[in-house]
Amino acid sequence: MFIGSIILAAAILMTPVSLEGGDLTVKIPANVSVVETHVNWETNRYTLIRTSNHALLLTIFVGGGSYDLRHYSKFCLNSRGAWRLQMGGVQTVIAGSPGVNSVYASTEHVLSKNVGESKKILETITYNEGKVCQ
Repeated sequence: MFIGSIILAAAILMTPVSLEGGDLTVKIPANVSVVETHVNWETNRYTLIRTSNHALLLTIFVGGGSYDLRHYSKFCLNSRGAWRLQMGGVQTVIAGSPGVNSVYASTEHVLSKNVGESKKILETITYNEGKVCQ
């Protein structure tokens, strides 16, 4: 019972962080920091890192970019259309309008012991671009 309480408490303590002028929101635990890098004139990268041991938890790219979505499955991510690809332990999500303005988030290069936490963070992404879905 005690372990379940810890997991529940960890889920409750996720704080929303606003990125990209408020168009992108992601919820992160208190022990995670976000590092922003400008990739080029239209693309930013956000790296989510655990502050205690510098473990990579999630990488998010925001900007233009075209993607081959043939192997992705379409789903609804927090009321917006998105595409998901699950290959082994790596999960990739693309939200928004691929080719115009989109978010690419992936658990690639995340240690297997951290993938569960990474996927929970990934599922909290809210992006105010793309078509609304239900």
